[in-house]
Amino acid sequence: MNKVTHINIGGLPFIMNEDAYEFLQQYFDSITSHFQLSEGSEEIIADIESRIAELLNEKKGARQIVEIEDVQFAINIMGRPEDFGADPIDENKETHSGKKKDSGFNPGKRLYKNPDDKIVSGVCSGLSIYLGIKDPVWMRLLFGLLAVVGGGSGIPIYIILMVILKDAKTTKEKLEMKGDPINLENLMNTMGTEFKNLGEQFKDFGKKNAEGSKTQASELGTSLQEGFSVIGQNLEEFFRSVGRVLRPIIYVLGGIIIFALVILWSTILFSAFQSGETIRMFLPASTSESVFGIFSILLLVLLPIMSIGLSVTQTFFRVRIKPIWYGAIWGLWTLNFVGMSFLAKNISRSYRSEAHVEVPVQMQSAPSGTYVVVPQRLESRNNRSIELGDLTLEKEAITFEFLDIEVERSESGKVEFVIVKSSSGESESEAESIAEEIKYEIKQQGDTLMVPDFHQIVKGEKFKNQRVELKILIPNGKQVKFAEKIGNLRFKSSVSGDRITSHKLKGKTLTMTENGLVIGAIEEKNTTTTED
Repeated sequence: MNKVTHINIGGLPFIMNEDAYEFLQQYFDSITSHFQLSEGSEEIIADIESRIAELLNEKKGARQIVEIEDVQFAINIMGRPEDFGADPIDENKETHSGKKKDSGFNPGKRLYKNPDDKIVSGVCSGLSIYLGIKDPVWMRLLFGLLAVVGGGSGIPIYIILMVILKDAKTTKEKLEMKGDPINLENLMNTMGTEFKNLGEQFKDFGKKNAEGSKTQASELGTSLQEGFSVIGQNLEEFFRSVGRVLRPIIYVLGGIIIFALVILWSTILFSAFQSGETIRMFLPASTSESVFGIFSILLLVLLPIMSIGLSVTQTFFRVRIKPIWYGAIWGLWTLNFVGMSFLAKNISRSYRSEAHVEVPVQMQSAPSGTYVVVPQRLESRNNRSIELGDLTLEKEAITFEFLDIEVERSESGKVEFVIVKSSSGESESEAESIAEEIKYEIKQQGDTLMVPDFHQIVKGEKFKNQRVELKILIPNGKQVKFAEKIGNLRFKSSVSGDRITSHKLKGKTLTMTENGLVIGAIEEKNTTTTED
C-alpha cells in the first residue's frame, strides 16, 4: 500500500504517490535554487510549473494517481537540473536509470498574435510564424490583396482574428507560437533574449536623452509611429471588449461572410458559362485557357481563406490538422499564382500590336450646301443589360456608347467624313484584320448624316480593344451643322480657334476660317458684330 499526496502544480490539482512527489519536489528545489538570483526568475519557475503540469496530465491519461514514471517522463522532456549547472537530483530516490531521454517531443505550434512585431495588432506576424513564412510583410500584402480584390474579405477576417487570438506575452506562449519544445534550455534562451532586448531599449533611450532633441522630421516620424501604435492598441482593446460580449455573434458573422464570398465566386464562375456570349467575348480564344483562368482566380482568393479557417479550427476546437494540409494549400496557391502569371503574359501578347484603318464615307453633295450631323442612338436595348459607364453588356453584344469626333482642316476644298477603325492584336496584320471587321455605317438623307454614336462587338467576336472614331475634314469657308441633341458625341480638334465641347455645339454650326475653327456661321458672327 502506497501513501499518496494531494498537490497543486501550475494551478492544476494532482494526486501523487509519495516517491513521485518527493522526486518532483527535489526537481523544483533544485531549479528554484539555481534561478533565484536570475532576472525574471519568478516567470521562469511559473512557466516550468505550468509546462510540467501539462506533461503530467498528458502522461497519466485517465489514471487518477501520478506515478514516478510520469514525473520522470516530464523531467526528461524539460531537461534535468544538472544539464544547466543546477544541483542534481538525489539518484538514490530514483527508481529508473535517471538518464536523460531525448524524446523529441514537440507540442506543435499554436496560433498567437505576435506583440513583438506588430503594426496594428500582430495578427499578420503571428500567422507568418505559424505558417513558416519568414517575412510577415507577405502576410500583410495578402490581407491587403483580400481587402481590395477579395470582396473586402481581408478586413472582417483580420478583425475576427484580432479579437479571438491571444497575445504571446509569456515565455511559454512565445515558445508555443514558434513551435519550440518547452524545456529549460529554451525557456532560459528566450528569457535571456527578452532581457537583452529590454536592456538595449533602455540603452537606446538613454542615448537619445544624452544626444538631446532630434530634428523636427525625426520627431514627426516618432509621433506618427506612436500614433499608429496607440490607434492599434485602442482598436484592439475596443474589438476585444466587444468580442467578450458578442463573440458568438462574431463567429456566426465571420462564417456568414466567408460563406457569402464562396457563393459570390461560385456565382461568378457559373455566370461565366451560363450568361451567353457576352462574358466569353472577354475570355481568351482557347477554352482551356478560359477555364484555367477562372478557376485560378477563384483559388487564389479561396485558398488563403481556407488556410485561415483551418488555423481557427485548430486553435479553438482543438482539432489536430497535419502540417501537410497547409503545405498543400499554399503549394497549390503558389502554382496557381505562377500559372496565372504565365497566362496573363500569354494573353497580353494578343494585345501587343495596334492598327488603324481609315474608311472614307461616300456621300452626295448636300442640297443646302451644309451637312447636318444627327447622332443615331441605339434603337433597342435588352432589359437584362448591365451598364458600366460608357460600356453596356447585353446578352449577345458589348456596346460602347460613345463616338469620338476629331475635326481637322481639309486641303481638298470639300467637306469629308472619314471613319477610323482601330484594334489591337497579336500582330499588326491581325489587328488590321479585326479593325476592318468592325461594323459601322453612316447613312445620308439629303443634308442629314445619320451618325451612330456607338459601336458594338457582337456574338462570335472577341474583345480586342476595338474603337471607332469619326474624322471631319472642313476646308476654309465651309461649315458643318450639328443637331440639337448631341447624344454621346465627344469632340476634339488639332486646329486652333474656339474650344469645342458637346454642349457648345448643340444646334450650332462649326465653321473653318483662316484663323481656325469658329462655333457659329460666318454670317452669324458678322451680324452680331454689326449690331454691337
